[in-house]
This record gives sequence, C-alpha cells and structure tokens, in this order.
Amino acid sequence: MAEAPFDPLNVADVHDAERRLAVARTRCPVSRPYPHVTVVADDEDCRRVLLNPDVFSNHFNFFLERGPAPADLTGNGNGITRIDPPEHGPLRRFLRKWFSPAALRSLEPEVRQIVDDTLADPPESGVVDMFADVARVVPQRVVYALLGLPRDDWDQMQAWIEEHNRDLPRPTTPMTESAAWIYLRELVTRRKASGRRQSDVIDGFLHPADSDPTFEIEDIVQHIRQLIGAGTDTSSALITNVFHRLLENDGTLWQQLVDDPTLATAAVEESLRRDAPIGYVLRTVTQSTEVGGCPMEAHDRVVVSVQSANWDEARWGGDAAEFKLGRIAPAGHLAFGFGIHTCLGAPLARLEARVVLETMLRRYPKLSLARGWTYEPIDSVQFHRPKTLLVDLGVSR
Repeated sequence: MAEAPFDPLNVADVHDAERRLAVARTRCPVSRPYPHVTVVADDEDCRRVLLNPDVFSNHFNFFLERGPAPADLTGNGNGITRIDPPEHGPLRRFLRKWFSPAALRSLEPEVRQIVDDTLADPPESGVVDMFADVARVVPQRVVYALLGLPRDDWDQMQAWIEEHNRDLPRPTTPMTESAAWIYLRELVTRRKASGRRQSDVIDGFLHPADSDPTFEIEDIVQHIRQLIGAGTDTSSALITNVFHRLLENDGTLWQQLVDDPTLATAAVEESLRRDAPIGYVLRTVTQSTEVGGCPMEAHDRVVVSVQSANWDEARWGGDAAEFKLGRIAPAGHLAFGFGIHTCLGAPLARLEARVVLETMLRRYPKLSLARGWTYEPIDSVQFHRPKTLLVDLGVSR
C-alpha cells in the first residue's frame, strides 16, 4: 500500500475525484493516506464494510481526523447515523413510521404543494438558480414541516445547518455547542412544558407509544438535529445534480424527459449513482481485521467511498462514468449506503427530487442552462454539487 491516490481531506483531490478514484480502483483499491486511515474504493469491498457493523462501527460517522478514532467508541453521540446494534434497531423502527411507503404516499400531496408554492413566482428575467431558489428550498420546507419547526425559523435553521455541513467531516464546533443545537433544545423544552399535541415528529418523540422507546430532551435534540442534517443538504444536492446532468450537452437528456416524463424516476436514480450527494461515509474498526489484503486494527478509521463504488467498472461496466437514462438497475448504487445503515430518509429524498423534476418538466419544457454559467464545485470534501446552477426557464413574462 505504498500508493494513496485519494486523500479524503484534500479538497483538490475531492474536486478531481473521478480521475483519482479511477486510479485507486485500478492500482490500489484499498489505500492509506494517513496512518490508521484507510480508503476503500471498489464496490465489492465497500459493500463488505457496510454490511459488517460488528467489525466496522457506525460510531464517528461524518467525523474524520488524520489518525485513529478515540478509544471510547460511544463518545460520538447516539443519533441514528452514528449508532450500532442493539440500540440501532429500536430507534430505526421508531423513526421509520414517518418514512414508510404509506407515510410518504400520504405526504406526497403536501410535497407537491410545497414545490408549487416554491415555483409560484419566477423572476422577470426567467433565470433562476436551481440550487438557491429551488433545490435548497424544497427539502428545507418539507423536512422542517415534517419535524414541526416553526415556519419563521426555517431560514435561520438552514443557514446554521449549511455552515456546519461545510466543515464536515472535521467540524470546528461540537454539535452540542452549536446554535442549531441550542435552538432545538429550547424548542423541545417549550413543547414538552406546554403539553400541546401536534401531528409531527417532535410530538412523536415527546409522546411515544407504549411500544416505542422513551427519550430525554438531549436525546430528542440529537435525533432531530441529525434528521435535519441528513434531510436537507443531501436532498438539495441530489436535486441540483440531476438538473445539471439533464441540462448539460445542450439539454439532450432533458428533451428525452420532456418527451417521456415517466423517465423521471430513472433520472433520479442515475443521478444518485453518477453524482452521489455525499462522496463517502466513515466507519471505525472495532477489532483486528483486513479488507482487500490490507490489515487494520481497532480504532482505525475507514473511508468508504460510495461514489467510487458507484463508478466501479467491475459492477457498472465500461460506461460507468456516463450518465445514462437507460441504465439497467441504477437503484443498485450505494449513494444512500448499504445494509442496516441505509439512509432512513432515502425514500423522502427520492420523492422530493422526483416531484421537483416532474413539476419543472410540466411547467418549463424549454428549460436550459443559463448562458455563461460554468460548473464550480462546492468547497466541501464530503458533499458533491455545484455552488450554483443558473438555468433559463425558457419563458417570458
């Protein structure tokens, strides 16, 4: 393992990920950019790690240093994105009631209304930033309404979340000291003291059914905070990325969807595969093991490059780097993880992206990239999307 083609903490490497990870898969699919930090780049080994939570713990997911994890693997919180069995199962079953197929079918009319409201007043010029004006707004409104956050606080909360996520996977402020955490603690405390019931997720935490786990205030804040982090920026990136791919190259793929809007679901899945919103997830080794012949010891960190796995020619064929609407089984990607820790909110993200796409196809069939716009990646080592996506709606007012 003399070679380390990809450094997950180097923004230049991340912006050149397609080339560097191709080198990694070919020459060194398991590499070590730092002592006790291993990058796994091929599909087979990524799946092996994600399927084995006993050896590759979810603790310290979304937190990476240039060295081993702390000795105490319980010291990174108890939210759904950072716990293992046996605690993981009951919490996931509790949260799943808001993300089940039946729940999302009931939610879809509200999502469509939110999308319609977001697009209700296009600018005089006909040019919008699909990220700032649509992709950032829709998931925020859906998630915050679902959770039960007061509408007047949505913009401020989203600004806090984006500031925190820009620092991942090396946050500069502990989550429990952040402005978002303090706000949520005060909100949940007020809701509990009031005794007033509402039909939202916070109410579910405060008034669980007899068969559900019970939660302290700090636990509720932890879970709500992680649901916000997972449910806003990831979905925003997905929506932005899918529109970018459909509109590039003179909008040939966009026209295919205009002619056949039933391809919207396939477009969302292929976007997730080709342009995963989060490039990698993190695991912590619990005992001596090996991956791809590379020995690892307890407390080593493992960078699971889900994006590289989604580009793996061994699984996806020689055209893995292409965005293809007709790709067979595109939903087999790892963009939302794999195994017991598959993203709980994945169905909601898919729903939001599909509804935005269907609505834009119907309203703006002549949509195109704005003249002069060029792709500039976000300054993040973990999230993947352009900073802006300026599009011309193709209409005059």
